[in-house]
Amino acid sequence: MAVRPILVLGNPVLRNKARKISRFDQSLERLVQDMIETMREAPGVGLAAPQIGVPLQVAVVEAEKDQVHVLVNPEILKIDGEWEPDEGCLSVPGYWAKIKRGARVTVKARDAKGRELRVTGERPALPRPTRKPRRAASLQPRARAARPYGAESRLTGDPFA
Repeated sequence: MAVRPILVLGNPVLRNKARKISRFDQSLERLVQDMIETMREAPGVGLAAPQIGVPLQVAVVEAEKDQVHVLVNPEILKIDGEWEPDEGCLSVPGYWAKIKRGARVTVKARDAKGRELRVTGERPALPRPTRKPRRAASLQPRARAARPYGAESRLTGDPFA
């Protein structure tokens, strides 16, 4: 496992479309482990592979301590409601903003072994600024790993970015 450098806003890799994963092998498992280690070292609650320069549709989310969700080829199935958590991005260091997100988000993906999964995240009942954001805010941007990362569009308030 290794901590990898996180690309920052302005790097063209963050704007490129990530490729779907078709082989679920040890190289993918190594990538996922590196992503988890990098995310925790940063520290963050989520990381998409393009943020470390790997143009693949892979993301990791750890909105609850020691509960990591690996999302390979993620696809948002449903977004209900809306809320505006304070949110930061590891690729835009030091910048925080209120970003419109779905209050309940359901994502379909595969895990690192290729098994299909569905993950649903909901915003907390009462926002707690001292706690990490819940899965609803964390899942949505990471599940968009298939699109150009586009931190600029995310920071403008696009609820689907």
